[in-house]
Amino acid sequence: MRILEARSQEWSDGCLGLGKPDELCTQAITPGWQIVVTDGMRNWTYRTDNSGNIIRLEQLNSN
Repeated sequence: MRILEARSQEWSDGCLGLGKPDELCTQAITPGWQIVVTDGMRNWTYRTDNSGNIIRLEQLNSN
């Protein structure tokens, strides 16, 4: 596994903009990171808060 990209982001809520319809999310700007990881064949894009306590998978992409 290798990190391809990491960039600072501000998410629209405490669910990092990826809340589910039945999920309650803090309605406050949440600073964090968008991180793209690869195994050489597939890429995973994760969102985190600044402390790394909240981590969510954004999407799975092929190269």
